[in-house]
Amino acid sequence: MDRFYHLKIFGCQMNYSDAERISAIMEEIGYKKTENQSKADVILLVTCSVRQSAENRIFGLNRVVSDLRENNPKLKIVLTGCMAERNFRTEINQQKRSEKNNKYQNNLIKKLPWVDYTLKIENISNLYNIFGESKTGISKNEYLSIVPKYKSKFIAYVPISTGCNNFCSYCIVPFTRGPEKSRPKKEIIDEVKMLINKGYKEINLLGQNVNSYGNDFKKKDLFPKLLQEINEIDGDFWIRFVSCHPKDVSTKLIKVMADSNHIVNHVHFALQSGNDDILKKMNRPYTRQKYIDTVNKIKSKIPEIALTTDVIVGFPTETVEQFEDTKNLIKYIGFSMVYINIYSPRTGTLSSKMKDDVTHLEKVRRKEILNEILKESSLNYNSRFLDKTIIVLITRKKGNNLVGHNAEGVDVEINTNNTANMENLIGKFTKIKITEINSWGMKGVIDES
Repeated sequence: MDRFYHLKIFGCQMNYSDAERISAIMEEIGYKKTENQSKADVILLVTCSVRQSAENRIFGLNRVVSDLRENNPKLKIVLTGCMAERNFRTEINQQKRSEKNNKYQNNLIKKLPWVDYTLKIENISNLYNIFGESKTGISKNEYLSIVPKYKSKFIAYVPISTGCNNFCSYCIVPFTRGPEKSRPKKEIIDEVKMLINKGYKEINLLGQNVNSYGNDFKKKDLFPKLLQEINEIDGDFWIRFVSCHPKDVSTKLIKVMADSNHIVNHVHFALQSGNDDILKKMNRPYTRQKYIDTVNKIKSKIPEIALTTDVIVGFPTETVEQFEDTKNLIKYIGFSMVYINIYSPRTGTLSSKMKDDVTHLEKVRRKEILNEILKESSLNYNSRFLDKTIIVLITRKKGNNLVGHNAEGVDVEINTNNTANMENLIGKFTKIKITEINSWGMKGVIDES
């Protein structure tokens, strides 16, 4: 009799990559994946703790699980990811546990009584013991060695490290993912080569701070060397990477990007604020001017670069004048995309001890102001592609059209009347003539010339 598992994934690309490893384990045990949760014998929740809203989505599953269990009393629920990591780390550090963390742990147990198993992501190999036969050979912190069950046949996410050492005052990641731990270079290269040999077109290198790759090996500038080695692999593919810390964008990294033929013209590195005092309170070890200098260095070597970033509005004590610094800097740089986040305190972080003194209404107002600036800057960036033929990686169908993105990460919708040939183009690089642009993407047609 067939057994089925269902994955619910919340949060970042790293969680999606982790879920691919969970799939590999569950399918090796003998379970089949289902998108229908009511059909599942096991539901695995890969959770996120970056924002309270992400945790609230898990707490909101109480009624759903109750209904599912009425139909299947033997249903098992596994919780892993950042919420599980955070719970375990408060248990491990019991003597250092703050009252708030203690409260978090108690609330987690109280609010999620329907969870059968809680697993740290680094211990997902325990799924073998829980649902199948015992499996040895995968020890703590080596879970990245598990060969994933890739969801896509042409886009792959390859973690190069896990954890973070930066301790930004608003961020829970160091408390959930732990300290930085780099993956052996040979293991990364072997995985990338295998993917390219299978015809994968886009390789996304993942890390909380990819620039810090190899620091725990006590060696410097290993990330540019890793990129260079991947770039030298034969094949038709793009290399992307995320996330990139402004303090670690080195001259060597910029040179490797500029000289490569596989690394895309896109860098995502978080600004968070354009005011030096707020940056200091965020524990971001760079200044407004240092960020501008880094942008100028990148643009001097790669003029067509797409720059994307993250910004937090309404950080504790942020005044209207300090927000103006952020607004003006975003205008000045001209990002192709800005991910704007309204500040919310995360229990256990340093900023959660600060007074959250900017009203929600004011935070929303500031976000709307930045959104208007973004509309203009992204439209301006996208305008450079109008009436040009560019390479697009086609990823899916949308009605009678196709959708993909270019090397700079801009979404492209392709108008086509050739519906019979649509499926054959998915997962392939295709020449597209851009006929229309807007702030959030572009439209085009297949260039038959």
